[in-house]
Amino acid sequence: SSGINAEWPLRPGELAAENKRLDEMMEIERLRALQKYEDREVDRQYKRIDGSNIIKKQINDNEQRRILEDEKREQEKLAMLRYLEKLQNEDITQLENKKVNQHNIMADVAKANDEIQRQKEERVRQEKFQEMKVMEYLKEKEAREIAYQSELEKQKLEKEKEIARMRALQERAKDQQAEKDALRAKRIQEEVERDQKRKKYQLRLCVDTTA
Repeated sequence: SSGINAEWPLRPGELAAENKRLDEMMEIERLRALQKYEDREVDRQYKRIDGSNIIKKQINDNEQRRILEDEKREQEKLAMLRYLEKLQNEDITQLENKKVNQHNIMADVAKANDEIQRQKEERVRQEKFQEMKVMEYLKEKEAREIAYQSELEKQKLEKEKEIARMRALQERAKDQQAEKDALRAKRIQEEVERDQKRKKYQLRLCVDTTA
């Protein structure tokens, strides 16, 4: 038992067994002390008895005490043997329990390792999933940005086309107005020239008539 206790730390069950063993040893010592006390009391009583009675009583008592002591020693021997056998059985039981506990601990450790590995794999899977979601988000964001820029460029081109069309219309309107103004000026010029020719003709007629 002491060898096992030195190799293994005491657990609650082992501590209780050790306490129980100490209690039993203390009880044996108490019985011995009580017997010694009773023996002293008997000796005191012997001294109170006179002469031969004391001698006879002492002889009888000594014989009785010897018998009692022999029986006591035999009982103590049997008790000690039973106690040692009990300790041996407890040691065997404790050793078997420790083996079972070791097996259970190893099983628990293996289970814990499996759980840690599972959590690690799950964490890696989650990280990959998150990375994939981030990549998808970035791709979608990039696609939206490209579409947005394309739409802006399209709107810009359409706006530029509209501005160019409006400018062309304005230029065309200006050209048409200039053409109208030129035609009008030409007509006025022609009218002035005809009027001058008429006046010249009339003046020539007047001159011819007078002559």
